[in-house]
Amino acid sequence: MSQVDPRLAAPAVAPEPDRAQVPAGPVEGLRTQVFQPADRALEQLALKWFQSGPGREDVVLKPDRVWRHGPHAIKRFDRELLVQLGLRCSRASRSARLHVELAPIVTPRPQVLVEARSGASLLVSEFVEGRFLDLLWNAGGPAVEAFPHFMALMHRAPRLHGDFHLRNVLWDGSNWVLMDLDGLRGAQHRLRRRSLILRHWARVHFSLRGAQGLRQSFATYLNAAELDWEPASTWKKILGQSESMAKARGIDTGFVARDGMDPAPRDGA
Repeated sequence: MSQVDPRLAAPAVAPEPDRAQVPAGPVEGLRTQVFQPADRALEQLALKWFQSGPGREDVVLKPDRVWRHGPHAIKRFDRELLVQLGLRCSRASRSARLHVELAPIVTPRPQVLVEARSGASLLVSEFVEGRFLDLLWNAGGPAVEAFPHFMALMHRAPRLHGDFHLRNVLWDGSNWVLMDLDGLRGAQHRLRRRSLILRHWARVHFSLRGAQGLRQSFATYLNAAELDWEPASTWKKILGQSESMAKARGIDTGFVARDGMDPAPRDGA
């Protein structure tokens, strides 16, 4: 039988969870991990999703990879040779463990994972309801005020996101929630921390098309992250990357030229 592992419910670094073999039969060769007792009822559903994919009642978000079942989000991962050889844990397991390792950053709570000997895996997590930054920015308010502090918290984490964009963060009404944990990278990416941080902010600037208030938000970020970077020259580098993103997509770069209309950050912001 599979075992309930409550360790991912607490904000502390958890060792690799124990994996218990599912009884032999139609699911022979599959293993499940349930993270809290209340999630036990999802176990059989998770096995069915692993074998058959989404059902008619499920909402497909990415064909054959990501779908929603009521309050649950399901993500299926392809087989991995290193997992098959026993040299690393599955992508589903790595994503589940990051929920603990990234605390106090809010991430979707893992509920059940399924792993196969082939290295393929599936993770069931809580589905997060919320709104993206581009739908909230112009209105301002708590979400916009919290965003630079969230970015600072994210950039202090031991892992950085290698493919950060505005669809990877969601405002749930109280907190910014970091999604797509599979895109986080370890120490080898940490070595180019500054480069990734600038790229993250360039993507924010590009996605919001240089919306008013971004420079002030970045100034707030620098203070929250305790970075002694020179604001004006750093912002110019961000603008340059944002402009390159626009050119690569054939998008007019006028929004970069209009950046001067946004008041420069105030001292001590």
